[in-house]
Amino acid sequence: MRSRLTNALTGAPPVLAVARDGQELTGWCAVRRPEPGEMRARLWGPVVEPSSQRAGLGRRLLQTVVDAVQWPLVTTDVPVDRDGAGVFFAGSGWQVLDTITVLHGTPSAGGPGVVTAADIAGLEAYVAAAGRRFAGMQASFAASTLPRWRDDARFSAEALLLDPPTGSLLLALVQRNATASELLVAEVWASDAEVRRRLIVQAHALAADRQVATVRAVTRQDPADFTASGMRVTGRCLTYTLPGER
Repeated sequence: MRSRLTNALTGAPPVLAVARDGQELTGWCAVRRPEPGEMRARLWGPVVEPSSQRAGLGRRLLQTVVDAVQWPLVTTDVPVDRDGAGVFFAGSGWQVLDTITVLHGTPSAGGPGVVTAADIAGLEAYVAAAGRRFAGMQASFAASTLPRWRDDARFSAEALLLDPPTGSLLLALVQRNATASELLVAEVWASDAEVRRRLIVQAHALAADRQVATVRAVTRQDPADFTASGMRVTGRCLTYTLPGER
């Protein structure tokens, strides 16, 4: 969590509001400051301890951080089947920005050979070029992509899959806890469907090699390349933004 809330380029901490009952933490809400070149700051939470819910604490935490920042805001992904979350943000004046598809797959051995970030020189230039070409990033922000990715505690160069002939890539993040493990397909940057699907298949092979339990993907794009690679749609999420000039 620390690596995802702290800015990779500047080291700036999040804007954080906490609620306490005596010495007990009962809730928190945070805003991850935008990196140089980012348009919006990212809202995390609010999270409220179950015994303190239904008393307006979440709205007070949310309003506290909204009042404390000047940047346009966007939420993290909110599952559409999470009871009350959409109602909470809509009732607080937020509007839907994006619909995101969530997919799951099963790790599978085999597939085409994998080229990873550990195999090439000039990786920052490769990723920056991909960011400009496939993600439409401005040059200065694209140049900071790899440092931002490396700052995530889940990042590993062996899980950044590349297709050098086309300059394409797939960013995978492996995470484990005491009860589960997964490989998250976080980004797929390619203009050709065949290349995208080949990279997704390679990610499943990487998951098998890392002995994780499942492969998960989240995408704002048409999920056809994922379903064609054997993944299944398991849910949808929404992101919300606070409208108006800030």
